[in-house]
Amino acid sequence: MKALVKQNEVVTLQDVTLPQIAANQVLIKVACASLCRTDVFAAEGKIATKNPLILGHEMAGTVVETGSNATLLVNQERVTVNPVIPCYSCDFCMREEYSDCQNTKFLGVWLDGAFAEYIAVDQRCVYPIADDLSFVEATYSEPVAASLAVIKADIKPQHCGLIYGDNRIAHLTLRILEAHGFDNVTIHSTGQNLILNHYDFIIETLATTKTLSDMIAAIRPRGLIVFKSRQYQAVNLQLHKILAKEPRFQAVNYGCFKEAIQLLSSRKIQVSDLIGQMYRLDDFEEAFQDSLKSEARKLFFQIGNA
Repeated sequence: MKALVKQNEVVTLQDVTLPQIAANQVLIKVACASLCRTDVFAAEGKIATKNPLILGHEMAGTVVETGSNATLLVNQERVTVNPVIPCYSCDFCMREEYSDCQNTKFLGVWLDGAFAEYIAVDQRCVYPIADDLSFVEATYSEPVAASLAVIKADIKPQHCGLIYGDNRIAHLTLRILEAHGFDNVTIHSTGQNLILNHYDFIIETLATTKTLSDMIAAIRPRGLIVFKSRQYQAVNLQLHKILAKEPRFQAVNYGCFKEAIQLLSSRKIQVSDLIGQMYRLDDFEEAFQDSLKSEARKLFFQIGNA
């Protein structure tokens, strides 16, 4: 099968062996996969990965084979995948508290990913999708689930909020908040003036030393700053400014994957305007370059029949 493989610091399109599925796994024929900053960071060597590695973690497709113990899904079922794979052996996993597992592996980083014609995944991380939800829309389940995590933060609809960073994740997060009754939240673009000492909560989608300094200036005393982006670079915080404000900090990871799919299927969350150009795997170099130009729309690889 064709797959986009990173080996050392080089990414190439290769013919690789079809994955062999374990007893609890299913084999999925990938219809489409979308491109995320994490994929670019992995390709560039900015985050550690297994080597060699098939890139990609946001996808949708069709089950074409099931393992001997994989009874949750059937052949030809349309599905999407949660790329965060628990270890299934720690104390949290034994209690089926999979979202608390601290030994997870991520598709397209530590496990072979979705920029391929086929992918093998544990059935417990695979979710059926409705027939009227397109594969392209279903691929957005992972970003929706990631943005949905903000609902776990200690924020309330009556609070005055700010989302720092004018990008597609910021707009997706705003739509999720609005779907949950928040109507006093705005998006802030870098370069715009901020209202100082004003916001009850600020959600960051762009973490740098400068942006965090801005957030601390804008948050009201004892307000909440929610860390959301998966920044791989270290940032500096000036403690004397933090102590004067006494803000609270909360980090969130993922929301409920099933709820993310339901939000898309019910059309409570619209993503059509956040969907960008479709590329072939052969055009991956162009796709990776184009992804660095703008964060407004997500780019996709059409691999099967999307």
